[in-house]
Amino acid sequence: MGQPADRPREQAAPARRRCRRSLAAPFPQARFIPIGGIADSHPASSLADPAVLAVGGSWMATVTHCRSNGHRGPG
Repeated sequence: MGQPADRPREQAAPARRRCRRSLAAPFPQARFIPIGGIADSHPASSLADPAVLAVGGSWMATVTHCRSNGHRGPG
């Protein structure tokens, strides 16, 4: 299991999967791109769902990466 901060996210994963499956059931052609609650160490578990096209989140670009490319952030 990940760091303590990851645990609530991991505990909520089954509920997110059930919600996604419920939304996908009447729309089998729909694909989802979840961007919240995806742990950087567990994107494969979300991508294993056939209804998921891609995943995203703030973990994809670190603060250092953003600053090195001239992004100052909001505000």
